[in-house]
Amino acid sequence: SRVTRHASRVTIYFYRSNKLIIKKIMFDFSDLDDCIKALKSEDPMVRASASRSLAIFTDKKSLKALMGALKDDNATVRSNAVRSLGTRGDAKATDSIIKCLEEDEEEVRIRAAEIISIFGINDKAIKTLKNTLNEPSKLVQIWTLYSLVKLGEEEYFDRLLDYAEDEDSKNRANAIGALGKIGDERSLKPLINALRDTSWPVRYRSLYSLCELGWIDKIEGLEEFLSDESPKVRIIALKAIGNSPDREHIDNIKSSLHDEDWEVRYNAVGVLERIATGEEIPFVEKVLKCERNPTVRISMESLLEQLRESA
Repeated sequence: SRVTRHASRVTIYFYRSNKLIIKKIMFDFSDLDDCIKALKSEDPMVRASASRSLAIFTDKKSLKALMGALKDDNATVRSNAVRSLGTRGDAKATDSIIKCLEEDEEEVRIRAAEIISIFGINDKAIKTLKNTLNEPSKLVQIWTLYSLVKLGEEEYFDRLLDYAEDEDSKNRANAIGALGKIGDERSLKPLINALRDTSWPVRYRSLYSLCELGWIDKIEGLEEFLSDESPKVRIIALKAIGNSPDREHIDNIKSSLHDEDWEVRYNAVGVLERIATGEEIPFVEKVLKCERNPTVRISMESLLEQLRESA
């Protein structure tokens, strides 16, 4: 259609207990006019995709479109608009984001609480955030605490820490994610502890944060996460190990080419592209014969070509 002419398809997978429960098709728009047209689509997922894609534009026209998307009747559209405004960091949106903290939909309040600190210290924002701590949603409270700490209200850090040990795994995962985004030395111990959590989203958030913060050397037994029950955790572990310039974990990485999840195998090939040598040619040739996923096969063939050229 005209709306998606300049857009690339993105498939979003939603999992519960490591099982796929829903798959949604979204789009990344690269053309501003198509993006704005998409905001008028009857399909809320197209509008949500457009409001998310508007983050890449910085002119007044796109800002006006995003401010309009904050009034959409779909919560995901509004939530994505809030996220995009945060990515842009345009101070003109501050008052609108503050209003979103009083939204009916939890999804929008969570996003607003998370990104409000991006706009800098603002007395009205801090006052509203403190009032938001009285609301019933723990997830909103967690991201409100995060923003308060980011805005210099250090007395709220310990309250955020408490949520890292909450009985609800979703709350723990969000708290760990918030601590990772704060990223100072106080976050290190709770992030390390969360690596052994019984919930894979918590382990994923902690491992991802430690990698993003450059604290990989603080993780003991990093290779153990290549056997985690969650493919997402295994992928992050692969990427973390792949950042090492040596070949200490080459055998573990090669074993990941036998993983049951094709995305894990695909990422393993990506790591091997950086550290493999001609020694791996026979192994990759053997694994390629058994590979059935076309995306992984193409990446393996490219890897083989690279290794043969450098051998």
